[in-house]
Amino acid sequence: MKARSSNFSNVPLPEESNDRGVWNAQAFQGVGTILASTFKKLLTMKARFSNFSNVLLPEERNDMILRNVQAFQGAGTILASYPRSGSIWLRSLLYDYATLRAGGSITPDPPADLHFFSPRIELPTFTEYLAKPQYDWKIITTHLRLEALQDVAHNKHWVVLFRNPVDALVSAFNKRTSPVHKTVWRDKKGQAVWRQQILERGIDGFCLDRIEHWTLHAMSFRNAYDENPKAFCFVAYESLHRAPCRTLNNVLRFGGFTPNEAWINQAVENRALHKVKSKAGTPKRRNNFGTGQVGSGENDLKPETLAQMDRLTGSLLARLQEAERLTRV
Repeated sequence: MKARSSNFSNVPLPEESNDRGVWNAQAFQGVGTILASTFKKLLTMKARFSNFSNVLLPEERNDMILRNVQAFQGAGTILASYPRSGSIWLRSLLYDYATLRAGGSITPDPPADLHFFSPRIELPTFTEYLAKPQYDWKIITTHLRLEALQDVAHNKHWVVLFRNPVDALVSAFNKRTSPVHKTVWRDKKGQAVWRQQILERGIDGFCLDRIEHWTLHAMSFRNAYDENPKAFCFVAYESLHRAPCRTLNNVLRFGGFTPNEAWINQAVENRALHKVKSKAGTPKRRNNFGTGQVGSGENDLKPETLAQMDRLTGSLLARLQEAERLTRV
């Protein structure tokens, strides 16, 4: 597999980013990484609003996503995760490692050019970032499910970041109901749903409503692993939290690196969650990180809700954990 054994050449950093460093070909060559959290039957609904990433979006938004998917071609590694599963944290760790590899310095401040380092395929700016000649795209972030990326799935390798659904969905509820976020989304009929309606539904109802989305996302990648296991590397958020250096080392090896232990330690120390959150700046950006704790979601849900979620996801979560053990490099 060429992507796993590829060497990385030196590419000069843009002048405006010399002090901070960016993902460039010195960090990755011929490897594109997509952080993907994805949901079933994307782009297939013909109604005015289509179901995308738990939110019904206007058709023109989905058309834009499709164009972005088609714009991203060639060999690469796709890093996939369900929302609220630690994607910003992992992206920042990789960003810092790439910066150190490029000879730059790192700080706990939010990377100003993180979206250039890892542009998100759902955003209108994706093709703009992709077209800039000074950046050799290696990490592409997205909240799409595997089915939505079939056009670019060939010749790709996938790093799948997953998290216990209890913690992921509780974190999603807390973010959607936070007063620092504009919380408007669409139901299955395309009707606007506001923060107050989510609050009235309650955290237990919210999590039960969305457990199917988590299941469909996780299943799409786990089933694909069965068909082509060498193309996947699974990473549990809990492993990233418990052993970040070892986990980052594994991701880098899968991406074709020969990891540098000193750089890994520096990146992990720099991106410790308490530092990242304290440096996030605005309340909205700080809220993006949640508590970051493992198992804290159980304290917020009723016992019957936890039991139901376990019945619906327990076996699938065990399969994901098995895949993580089997795909350690």
